Amino acid sequence: MEAFNFKRFTNLLMWSAQVYKKSYLTLLASLFFGFFVINIVPVLATISDGTPWNVSTLMNIAGTCTMVLFIYWTIAGSWFLAHMQNKQQRLMYMLLPATKMEKFLARYLYITVVWVIGGIVALALADVARILISGIVGITFLSYDGTDLCPSIFPHVFRELSSGVGINGTEDLSATLLAIAVALYGHSIYLLGGVFFSRRQFVMTAAVQLLASMLIGTVINIFVMTTDFSFNIDNPERLFYGITAVIAVFVAVNYWLSYRLFCRIQVINNKWINI
Repeated sequence: MEAFNFKRFTNLLMWSAQVYKKSYLTLLASLFFGFFVINIVPVLATISDGTPWNVSTLMNIAGTCTMVLFIYWTIAGSWFLAHMQNKQQRLMYMLLPATKMEKFLARYLYITVVWVIGGIVALALADVARILISGIVGITFLSYDGTDLCPSIFPHVFRELSSGVGINGTEDLSATLLAIAVALYGHSIYLLGGVFFSRRQFVMTAAVQLLASMLIGTVINIFVMTTDFSFNIDNPERLFYGITAVIAVFVAVNYWLSYRLFCRIQVINNKWINI
């Protein structure tokens, strides 16, 4: 079979959309419920005390929803093999007329792009539901100066997602790139765990990550406490660029290992790992 064929890859994506449709709609419904709870609780609090909303309330909701979206995207890799949990599912997927790279990319797009779009749609529906309920019960939205305020949280969510990271209160490219690299590293870890473990991928990956963090933190603490350690940064931008480059290498290695493990998945596997 040839290396990569765009038409075959497109057919694989269409097939995946049909097969995963039911589970995807269930995911959207769960996300909608979660976002709706986050949105509606402040409304209920407003009803109880009779005070109008202000921009800080909307920003708090937007910040919480943004954090949930980020966590949701980060751990999405744990469900990379969500539809390959038993012998029949693995056999069906392996027999599809596509290369392993095409199958891997199709799964990757599903748990990244498609999941993110679903998360944004669920958040939008929850936002609309809150606005409608607020209008029905007569809740007002006011800014700090008493003028009307757009009741949607999306302007604040997009501001949160598009804003850069700063150094000493000033937005800086090196700090922003470092934050993006850290986010990609977290996603790549859960993707690797989702392919490495054959069962309970999220729980096992989170447990391993927690233990590794505790171990690394202990080692660093011992090093700092037992040595005459001083840390002075004259050029934080250069340091951030260097750390970003190192993290980018780890991200690439995690993705490569994930693909290699995916290629080694067997139809019959009674172990907890895919090796």
